[in-house]
Amino acid sequence: MPTYRNNGSTIAGLLKSLESQTYRDFTVLILYKPSEGDRTLEVVEEFQRRIDLQVKFQERGHFEEALNAIYSTSSADILITTDDDALPSRTWVEDHVKVHEEFSDAGVVAGKVVSSSRKTGTERIGGGLGARVYQRLLEPPIEEGMRDFQEYIAVSGLLVKNGLGRKGLSANLIFNPIGVNMSVKREVYGGFQLIPMTLRGIGNEPQLCLHAYRRGMPCVRPTGKSPEVSHLERDSLSRPRDARGIRERFAELALLPYVVSRHYEIDLLRLELDVRLRLMLWRWRAKTWVELEKIRGMREGLRITSRAIRERRDPQWIRERLGEV
Repeated sequence: MPTYRNNGSTIAGLLKSLESQTYRDFTVLILYKPSEGDRTLEVVEEFQRRIDLQVKFQERGHFEEALNAIYSTSSADILITTDDDALPSRTWVEDHVKVHEEFSDAGVVAGKVVSSSRKTGTERIGGGLGARVYQRLLEPPIEEGMRDFQEYIAVSGLLVKNGLGRKGLSANLIFNPIGVNMSVKREVYGGFQLIPMTLRGIGNEPQLCLHAYRRGMPCVRPTGKSPEVSHLERDSLSRPRDARGIRERFAELALLPYVVSRHYEIDLLRLELDVRLRLMLWRWRAKTWVELEKIRGMREGLRITSRAIRERRDPQWIRERLGEV
């Protein structure tokens, strides 16, 4: 887990949950970025006699640099990621191991998150036949092998919910697990590095899952018993409550096409048309200042990612533009 600006209260709850796990053969790796008033190291010291704990310091960089350090440091068969404000169930580690055993071809496993306020994407376009026609016209999969995914990457580079795929499977194929409860086989995370381009790390999971998909080891979400964590509700990188943070977060949601463009040709016309149509509908229905800030963020993100693809900009340019949102 990466941790930053923790007063000790939430990470203590997490470590207490890990201390009581039914499965014991694991090491806790904390990627720690120091900050004023932080009490992480004091709390870690309390638990080091009872849990196998390692702390790696992060001197600079953002969330993606933290995850990249975790990917390059770990050597475990299975790497389970979480946050410093999560409370895993007692069987959390055991359940992740069992799912990987059951779905041996899966590279990434998505667990269940309770009380998470995280939402992604833009307003849905109606439903039924209209939505299916819209999806066929503007959002076909960028690769035929993604057609049976519960959510797939469209020719625009956007992640969209699939209204065309199969249902009733023992596990759904997805591209967007939640990092607070996600596990990755070493064959996938070993040697993998995220593109360091954001301020908040939004969209890191689809990057990883696209990499896993291209290696023939896709991400799955079990429809039966699943590893479970409770995610505390608080202001954080992925769940900001101020206007600027909300704009940044939703701008970063629109950056996935830039990542996808490194592997596939993106249809920029469909990208811009799709997002603009959805945002028009969303704006028409918006009733709160929070929704308006989300829309502003998506518009800025669309502008940044479109220009970055057209002009072949590097990731640092994107990060600088996000700082202006």
